[in-house]
Amino acid sequence: MKALAILVPLALVVVIAVSVATVPGTVAQVEPPTCVVCHEKVNPGIVKQWRMSKHAEGDLASVGCAMCHGTAHQNNDDSDKAKMPSPAVCGKCHEEKVKQFANGKHALAVPVHLAGEQSLEETLSLAALGLHPLLFTLLLIGVALGNIAWGIPLDADHEFAGTFMGLLHPYALLVGVTTVALFMMHGAIYLAMKTEGELQAQIRSWINKTIIAFIICYVATTAATLLYIPHMLAPFRAYPVLLVLPVLNLLAIANIPREVHHGRDFRAFLSSCAALAALLALFGVGIYPNLILSQPAVANSLTIYNAASSPKTLQIMLIVALLGMPLVIAYTISIYTIDWAEGESVELEDVDAKN
Repeated sequence: MKALAILVPLALVVVIAVSVATVPGTVAQVEPPTCVVCHEKVNPGIVKQWRMSKHAEGDLASVGCAMCHGTAHQNNDDSDKAKMPSPAVCGKCHEEKVKQFANGKHALAVPVHLAGEQSLEETLSLAALGLHPLLFTLLLIGVALGNIAWGIPLDADHEFAGTFMGLLHPYALLVGVTTVALFMMHGAIYLAMKTEGELQAQIRSWINKTIIAFIICYVATTAATLLYIPHMLAPFRAYPVLLVLPVLNLLAIANIPREVHHGRDFRAFLSSCAALAALLALFGVGIYPNLILSQPAVANSLTIYNAASSPKTLQIMLIVALLGMPLVIAYTISIYTIDWAEGESVELEDVDAKN
């Protein structure tokens, strides 16, 4: 009787454990040790990263592979069913960290990376998380550029002598809005180039709207500049050859909707890049030789002459740049080469796993 009293509870425990292990969709169905045995052979690098993480510590069943990647992937023939965890999945355990991530610029890369792994609504919601601070930053950059072109009050010591509200005049705000419209167009073209399927179709519907918004802002800003900031035209009057810049700028902008219409996203992106470069060149030529124009006391302006360091300092910095830039370039190339090689290795491992 004593033996029976011991064996019956043990049998019940075994039956319950087997039942849980065989129920479809349960975490116990694909426990981490099972995943590790296979992936150590096909993706040793991924397993190594996992072993170094907190997820490999403690009770594996509590933070199993299926918790983040689902249970659909069971063997080499269905590796495409493994889900990529989205921030929403990570947020179930790391709520505060996901909030911090969502407020940063890195959140903007997530929608493109996870395109196809989640619904369109989830993807667009993730994009919106990091969009507002980025738009505000672009607006501030544009306002700053507008003030540099318009001129700000500087005293005899080249110190700012105005107020914050004085910087928010109509022209500066117009340049700020134009900057936002420019980068919204540029970003929409880039996303269309990097996505596919339903997400790409949704983004394509935005491109023409952003192009129209930018062209309206561009025309308004150009007209305001010609009317109210005549000193921006002085270098072009003195050197007519510089008129090639606005011509190239107009051609680049005009080519953007043409390339978009024909579905050539990469060419449209190159045209957008050319328009950006031409606009910056126009701005630089227009304010030359000023760095910050002083209004109304033009004599207090900061120029490339009175703001320059001494010849000795410039000589030292030239030597530092000549010695340092090759190192920076070599380091950048090596990092990109290593990352590219690792990416190729992971892709090959995934292909081998599917085969």
